[in-house]
Amino acid sequence: MGQRFHDFAMDSRLAGVLARNGFERPTAVQAAAIPVLLSGRDAIVEAQTGTGKTLAYLLPVLSRIDAGLKRLQAAVLVPTQELGMQIARQVQALGEEMGIRCAALIGGASLSRQLDRLRERPQVIVGTPGRVLELIHLGKLKLHDVEMVVLDEADHVLSPDHSDKVRMILEKTRRGRQLVFVTATVTPDLTEAAGEWMNDPEDIRIAKDAKLPTSIEHHVIVCESRKKIDTLKKALRAYAPEAAIVFVSDVDKMGLVEAKLNWSGFEAEAIYGDAGKRERSETMRRFREGKCRLLVATDVAARGLDLPQVTHVFHLEPAADEKHYVHRSGRTGRMGREGISVSIVAPSEKFILDKFARRLAISFTPVKLHGGKVLAGQEAESTNKAKPAGKTAVTRDRGREAPRNAEESPRPEQSRESSRRKRGDSEFARKNKGAPRWLKEKWKQENDPES
Repeated sequence: MGQRFHDFAMDSRLAGVLARNGFERPTAVQAAAIPVLLSGRDAIVEAQTGTGKTLAYLLPVLSRIDAGLKRLQAAVLVPTQELGMQIARQVQALGEEMGIRCAALIGGASLSRQLDRLRERPQVIVGTPGRVLELIHLGKLKLHDVEMVVLDEADHVLSPDHSDKVRMILEKTRRGRQLVFVTATVTPDLTEAAGEWMNDPEDIRIAKDAKLPTSIEHHVIVCESRKKIDTLKKALRAYAPEAAIVFVSDVDKMGLVEAKLNWSGFEAEAIYGDAGKRERSETMRRFREGKCRLLVATDVAARGLDLPQVTHVFHLEPAADEKHYVHRSGRTGRMGREGISVSIVAPSEKFILDKFARRLAISFTPVKLHGGKVLAGQEAESTNKAKPAGKTAVTRDRGREAPRNAEESPRPEQSRESSRRKRGDSEFARKNKGAPRWLKEKWKQENDPES
């Protein structure tokens, strides 16, 4: 029958909460990590995105907390505001029945409100390195009693932007505390930090040969660069996602994409990495509640988001590398659910997806959008067949007849001459309105080179 959460030596109330929410059997990473972390050992946990890494460490953390002690016992460090709030909500949901309190210490949020939460003496904190260190320097946060420290998205928490802050935070914890790194990718910086800060860590690595869940389909739509947003609109209508994330690489384009989608009747909101905590939280709340169906984001803004309702991911611009493609696509198809990742690329960008396919051992299915439907395989190929002779193609933009072949197309010089003559006729009519006939004829002879 397989292992169940009740089989682990953890607080039975946690298994009860999971069962009520439809989770009875652990994923591979949870089955491997939970017993090790319950034993108190340091560990590096590496698993692909969407496999349940958060529960893999939260369940041992909460099981080892003594709710009767009104002091801080565990700390989780995260790279972004959204991931911190997301984990804090999970701690509250799982630990409420056990009487465990959690404080979210997130940069960009109200400092005074967070100080109020600390006065309530929580057993768990979830925070970004900058805000946690700030509170330590203010003398409002002490970590000497902390028994367990987790770095979620550890490869990003230990990036050059945060590494010095993390080092100072760890120096404030006692030597015997448990340290856990959780990541989708083990980097050299992470390995170096583990060697310095960990004591004989257990190396838990799941599905090393698979970078993305097999439940995700990978589609590609090829179009001209200037038609990408129009193609995105058509794709959204054809795929009709319940909820989707649209990824862009340039933060300056987010507002334009958001505005054009809303102008066309789509419910879209952008989540900016530099926006205030309240604004970002409100955007995420509306998205989770279904008040907007589309979330426009960059790789940084969507880091670590767990949004089970997301059925589709759209890449309006290719990811920077295969690692970022994994991160983006992993926002759908989570915990075994099905998902679709759609890349909208220009012909000159197709080689990028070829590279991803080789390195990630995945295949991209070319699709066409025709008649409001998504066509793949032979259906897509049939739309590329030449139209029967004698029929005139009609452009969708203007609805006028297009030339059937190059011989019928006007040459550039002919077009320019035609335009010049039209402008001349217009100017002649404007200047000589109401003039006698002999004056009109004279003006025309002087200005028409063919007369």
